[in-house]
Amino acid sequence: MDENFADLCRPRDQMEVALIRMALEGSGIRYYIVNENLNRVLPVPSSDMVLRVERSGLAEAAARLKDVGLELEPAAPKR
Repeated sequence: MDENFADLCRPRDQMEVALIRMALEGSGIRYYIVNENLNRVLPVPSSDMVLRVERSGLAEAAARLKDVGLELEPAAPKR
């Protein structure tokens, strides 16, 4: 994994992914969603997706997600 990026949260479904994209696109914050394509192929709610954000933009990304009403599960490691 890229060490310049950190896990921020776990989107539960494609609706939350769309809201994340809406909040972050055009902001200049670099991010990607782990397992996003897998969730599209198997459209069942999954906590296997992880939003990874460039470390320098973590605080701003979290604030933007909160501004659009997203309260997502933290991306704590799974056991």
